[in-house]
Amino acid sequence: MVRVKFFLVFFFVAILSFGNSAGAFVFSGRVTDPKQLPIPYATVFIHEISTGIPTDIDGNFRVNLKPGNYTVEVSSLGYKREKFSFDLTKGDVDRQIVLEEEVYTLGDVYFRA
Repeated sequence: MVRVKFFLVFFFVAILSFGNSAGAFVFSGRVTDPKQLPIPYATVFIHEISTGIPTDIDGNFRVNLKPGNYTVEVSSLGYKREKFSFDLTKGDVDRQIVLEEEVYTLGDVYFRA
């Protein structure tokens, strides 16, 4: 009886996990600066599913998506936004994303004594 229960549980878990991954591809990559240093905790926003994924401490990210065309916007504080589209109908996509630094300048500063 225990074996039958174990088999049924295993069977249903296998079916459910197959159903969730069927027809899905992986979009992954790494976000770096121009010196190839990782940008941790950058946001990879996928417009079609209105979801943002943070990069890990090494600048890496990974997400499972259904086949299709996607528009992505990558941003991080102190860097210019990078926006691009990609086709995820032929297989997994691995992308290296380089964010340029964004320099802010302040106006004049006056001191009174």
